[in-house]
Amino acid sequence: MDPRYSQIHSQLWGDEKFAALSEGDKLLFLYLLTSPHCNMVGYYRLPLAYAAADLGWDAQKVADGLTRLAPMVVYDRAASVVLIRHYLEYNPVKSPSQVTGALKQIKAVPKNCLWSDFVVAAKQYAMELARNLDTLCDTLATPYQQGIVTVPTGFRTSPVQSCPNQTDIDTPPTPPPVDNSEDLGAQGPKGDAFSDLMRTVGDRDIDLDFEAAVAMERDITRHQIPLRVVEIAADLTVDLCDDPRARGTYFQRVIGSWLERGIVTIPAAERDAERARQKAKLRAGPASARARP
Repeated sequence: MDPRYSQIHSQLWGDEKFAALSEGDKLLFLYLLTSPHCNMVGYYRLPLAYAAADLGWDAQKVADGLTRLAPMVVYDRAASVVLIRHYLEYNPVKSPSQVTGALKQIKAVPKNCLWSDFVVAAKQYAMELARNLDTLCDTLATPYQQGIVTVPTGFRTSPVQSCPNQTDIDTPPTPPPVDNSEDLGAQGPKGDAFSDLMRTVGDRDIDLDFEAAVAMERDITRHQIPLRVVEIAADLTVDLCDDPRARGTYFQRVIGSWLERGIVTIPAAERDAERARQKAKLRAGPASARARP
């Protein structure tokens, strides 16, 4: 199945658990099924800031909604990983090529405390995939010091591995495997840099689409640009771009211009940002027009 598409069966509207959800929680559940960040198996990295930006909510509203969606959905807050328990039931992975594609996507998931939950789901709904998961166990299953969104007591229906602060009434915690941070995919695809970028633009109400963010994170990592330089570019964007809808494009233009001119250090970025502000004032004159970098 093409990972850009997800099947949503009509029976969903007759499901008792789904019917009992509020309108907001129904929207959140449908978002998780169709999110641009979702993969072929419904087990993927989803920082709260991503969902908040896509839904137009604040991060706390997303976190509260994820709590209420248990047990259909579980979320590891420390790793920013979500698991939709029955995703594979309606989006099966069967053919060898699908299994290969799914394993590649699973390797990109950061280490998290939901691995055992995912293995249970795979064994129940995608046995061909489940047979190939043993090699990934050390890569993805690891405890975190911070807790995950808590599952209310009495909601567990299948054996799972507990995370710190996760309620599990069916089975005691399974001892975690030995951590090996050198394993392929242990930290995900440059997850920290991407999270920093999305947090920086999110805090400043800069609407940066996912594909642009991925490309920008790649450039930032390749050129070893400090986070502070990204923040300076974001602050400049807010100062000089009046239209919130245009700030994503403006921000990309600032970063692109700096990369072309070799402005990749904090002092150089500060100097160029100040020059851009001064030019804006000169061009504006008595008015409050804004200049482009």
